[in-house]
Amino acid sequence: MSPKTPQEWRYLFSSLGLSDVSLLPLFTKTVADLVKKHGLEDCQSFIHLLDGQIIDSMQTTTEHCSLLMGAFALDVYHEGAFYVEGELFILARKLQTFIEHHGGEVKLHCKAIHVEKRGALFTVEDEYKQRYKAEYVVSNLPLGQLLGLLEERIVQNLSPKIKERQGTVGACTMYFALEERVIPSDSPLFQQVLTGKGVAEGEHVFLSLSKKGDTLRAPDGYRTLACSTHVHLDGMLIVNKC
Repeated sequence: MSPKTPQEWRYLFSSLGLSDVSLLPLFTKTVADLVKKHGLEDCQSFIHLLDGQIIDSMQTTTEHCSLLMGAFALDVYHEGAFYVEGELFILARKLQTFIEHHGGEVKLHCKAIHVEKRGALFTVEDEYKQRYKAEYVVSNLPLGQLLGLLEERIVQNLSPKIKERQGTVGACTMYFALEERVIPSDSPLFQQVLTGKGVAEGEHVFLSLSKKGDTLRAPDGYRTLACSTHVHLDGMLIVNKC
């Protein structure tokens, strides 16, 4: 999103250098504005492709995505995806090791249920009634879920646009184990498939195939395939079934 409040504009300008002056006219533009500039607004298949990539990286569409942020996001796909042996949990484990090595503590399988603030300190309470105090709290929850954790005094101090932004985009993912012999030798590891209406809510599907020989993901002779699409979480009923 583009800057809206005086504080956001002040922070933005304070971070600029002389070489960034040429970007000033683009601060209030969206990716859709750039598409229109090049006369591509009627090329629905191209916009469909862009929307899928921007939803994946920015959780919004070309119509609402800031041009500069969108340019960074799309450049990731231009450069190509980076393959991690053994999937992303390998990186998570390394991050856990780093934190613990430097005196930190990692709590696994532990859900935060409430956040409040008294003076300069936040207090986070988990599902086991344990309480933790900190000067800063970093959350990776969608806004809709985060607002439900915060005490009312914190929510009241948030900007109106944050409180009003309830729409949340999530991912629906299916995982498969495939025998190596059924996979064509020239299959790319990452694909974005544009679908028609009714096939998937986001009208696109991302396919991620494990590399041949990556036995951290699948036994020898097999490979994993993750198939995901984006969905709107508002009004969705989530059922955990054992």
